[in-house]
Amino acid sequence: MNKIYFEKSPSCLYAGAGCIHQLEELFPQHGVKMAVIFTDQGVASSGLLKLLTDVVDKCQVSWKVYDQIPAEPSYMAVDEMASFVRGNAADIIIALGGGSVMDSAKLCSMLADHKLSVRDLLNNPKLGKKKLKTIMLPTTCGTGAEATCNAIVAVPEENMKVGIVNDEMIPDIVLLEPELIRRLPPKLVAATGVDALTHVVECFTSLKANPISDVYAGMGAKKVFHNI
Repeated sequence: MNKIYFEKSPSCLYAGAGCIHQLEELFPQHGVKMAVIFTDQGVASSGLLKLLTDVVDKCQVSWKVYDQIPAEPSYMAVDEMASFVRGNAADIIIALGGGSVMDSAKLCSMLADHKLSVRDLLNNPKLGKKKLKTIMLPTTCGTGAEATCNAIVAVPEENMKVGIVNDEMIPDIVLLEPELIRRLPPKLVAATGVDALTHVVECFTSLKANPISDVYAGMGAKKVFHNI
């Protein structure tokens, strides 16, 4: 019996050395005048942030940086980030970092009009509608947050982490720039590579696997084994 299957993924993905410079074409296409960049202290101090801002400056786009994103942000912290986005009248959010940075950006893309809080989304994720487009530049190999419709936040009063799932959070543009992981310590590259391998194994063995996902899983596993 034929089975119905489908794929949901970012609408625009670039990969390969130098793809960060695609911003020079993408910003004019999307009318970007003011960008808010989400990152963390580690990425900001590594020189990777300057790699991005140099390209943004070349595009003559204004920018502001929020670099206080913790490893496991709480829902209150994400509300503060959303307030920063609104306060700077951003018309796009760029996430430069790992899973927590990208998850925070995805959530804030639905909070730009000040009508919802993260607590509202915890109670009913489907309330969220995308208000700002997002650009993802992952700086690790294995998180996969740049391609998913979910985000994780900590709920301190309940001593737990909760996933918020909404298709509106699927990123709009992804730039897989090798230069962003070239400077990572070898042990971190290996650890995140194993994380990537775990994802492709889960993908291939999932009860929801289909011919499309099998292609990605198989090719992903080959690339991990050849490069880890």
